[in-house]
Amino acid sequence: MLDFVANKFFKGNKNLAFIVLACTGLVIIILIIILLANIFSGGIKDYSGLEKELINATEKYYADNTDKLPKTEGGVVSINASTLVEGKYIKELNKLYSKDTCTASIEVIKSGEEYLYNPILNCENYKSKTLVDELKSKVVTSESGLYSQNNEYIFKGEYVNNYVKFDDKLWRIVKIDDNGIKMYLVYEKLDRYVWDDRYNLEKEKSYGKNTIDSSRMLTYLENFYNNNTYVSSKSKKYLVNADWCVDSIKSSVLISDINLCNKTIKGYIGLLEVADYAKASLEPACKNFDDIACVNYNYMLQLNYNNWTLNAYSGNTYEVYAINSDGPEIYKASNDNVIRPVIYLNSHVLLSSGDGSEASPYIIK
Repeated sequence: MLDFVANKFFKGNKNLAFIVLACTGLVIIILIIILLANIFSGGIKDYSGLEKELINATEKYYADNTDKLPKTEGGVVSINASTLVEGKYIKELNKLYSKDTCTASIEVIKSGEEYLYNPILNCENYKSKTLVDELKSKVVTSESGLYSQNNEYIFKGEYVNNYVKFDDKLWRIVKIDDNGIKMYLVYEKLDRYVWDDRYNLEKEKSYGKNTIDSSRMLTYLENFYNNNTYVSSKSKKYLVNADWCVDSIKSSVLISDINLCNKTIKGYIGLLEVADYAKASLEPACKNFDDIACVNYNYMLQLNYNNWTLNAYSGNTYEVYAINSDGPEIYKASNDNVIRPVIYLNSHVLLSSGDGSEASPYIIK
């Protein structure tokens, strides 16, 4: 063999032929080892690969068992990986991924017409973590950060790590409540619209009506969701059809006395509430929701423009609150102000990476 190769390709040089044959053999051996490793590990290199396999298997399972999917909005069902193995939708986990010993379950959450599949891994060296769990693990009682307050978790202070990269856009978390994770869009180019521009009987002019149920604003927000304006179709599965607090309010009300949830509407995209700005402040003198002192020690000081809220001024039928860098102010509903979209992420969403800073925002799976 050596003589043949040397004479055929290397003009009789056996040393050169030997080196080439040896290198070729070594390459073949390495390729065989890699191939065998892929075969026995299922080709999965990391936990992310295992999660994808679990999602694919779960989607196939529910395609065959549609009656077992959650039927109601926000409904959740869970399936164990062992059930998928028994149904031959997936191999045993230790055969798919041999680098760790894992068990798993998969949550399926209904959002509109979409389903969010959350693989929950419990391995010796790795455990899945929700974004909510990560946030709550950093609750503070002083300085800037996330505060536990009245069954909610609210970001307060001037320097807070509450950034999320979602759907290729940068958002900031306002709070966690019964709906989920509330956050507003930060830097995206925003449009200006009237809140409402109908003829107002009180003023006998087209000042608009400040009733949210029949407002232009409600139509805009519904269209934003239906037309994928700020959240793409592929990311809608992460959203909550939330209860938005839309009651009207007079000026100079103590923050502790505010209850905007006496009236609510359902929707996937909303706006800031009039009290959100004040609740983000750590200024002791910030007592009423519209106190100018609330600009102190407040990350929302970075808000640009006049941003419409969901809440009308209760003193008349034509004015609505908007929030700017000075806090909430009253404007005619027919004014052109910015619509800054606010959404709720499902509280079940899993954390992929990030520390919440602007340079390294939280990223969900």
